[in-house]
Amino acid sequence: SCQLHAEYCREKDAYLPHRLVQAWELAQFIRHTSKAADVVLLGGDLNTHPEDVGIRLLCGWAGLRDAFSEATRFEGCEDGCTLILKNCFTVKAELLPFPLGIRIDYILYKALSGFTVKCKELRTTTGTAPGMDIPFSDHEAVMATLHIQRRGQAAGATLGTADPMLVDVVRETRTEVGVGLRAAQRQRYSAGRMAVLALLLLLLQAVAALGTLVGLGAEQPFPKLSFSLLAFFAIGVLLFATGLYLFHTIEVKMLQGTEEQMRMALRVLQERP
Repeated sequence: SCQLHAEYCREKDAYLPHRLVQAWELAQFIRHTSKAADVVLLGGDLNTHPEDVGIRLLCGWAGLRDAFSEATRFEGCEDGCTLILKNCFTVKAELLPFPLGIRIDYILYKALSGFTVKCKELRTTTGTAPGMDIPFSDHEAVMATLHIQRRGQAAGATLGTADPMLVDVVRETRTEVGVGLRAAQRQRYSAGRMAVLALLLLLLQAVAALGTLVGLGAEQPFPKLSFSLLAFFAIGVLLFATGLYLFHTIEVKMLQGTEEQMRMALRVLQERP
């Protein structure tokens, strides 16, 4: 099971690039570690709408199938939603654009090495827990009945030929990651500039203090308390800005690395017949 970064605001989703990086890394992990497996099962709160690029990337690149879409029989909330208005733990204002709710919890699967998997039934809870007045969680639970059978080579186990839809998904993902990369670079620049300004202020104070000590200037132009408070403020800003700069530097490197991986993946996909 896993959980991707939450979507706090759909209109201005500042964490979309980070969620896509997580989805890409998860898909890469599945591809590289499942070659000797018979069946892969992935369940969790992916914080992604069914039509979003994140779930399309995860399913397309890792070859996973959505149990809700594949289920022969379904029972539960309409459209399989797992974040619904009648759940007392949900924030109602966030769900106003989605009167039926949102499906953000998934069970995904794929078969390898001569097995097939079919989803016979998918169920979700529908509000309160049995015998109680409150639900288990702010999300509805998802339960799937899977039929696993040994057979011939499972469909979708490998990516043998170029898939135009997958190429478009990876390209769209790379574009969103690029947007996040440029935003992180701007934030790193702002943090670096703040750190430099704080350092300059400290240097000016140090020069003024040294000048007073060696008798090159007049008496201290500022009260000692104000001078000390200003120095502590500059030190605090310097430490804070330096921390932000290091954080955004790591963020930039992470986004750059993922964008480069996607660029190479796109080239490989486009070279396939």
